[in-house]
Amino acid sequence: MQRLSPIKVLQARAEARCYLYQCGQFDLETAVEPLYLFAIERGISMSLAREIIHGVFGELLVAVEIPK
Repeated sequence: MQRLSPIKVLQARAEARCYLYQCGQFDLETAVEPLYLFAIERGISMSLAREIIHGVFGELLVAVEIPK
């Protein structure tokens, strides 16, 4: 069985959480914070994680403070 790339998993999780945010299931911070934690746990650089997450959420992230 082939293992999934952590980057592809982050992308898929971001898309799912963005959809749930848009449906009103999460507030924006609740939607985004676990994505950054996942990136940290998997050793994905914050700059790459930020790029992926911002690519999915776009302008919605202006109001959310990004962890360093």
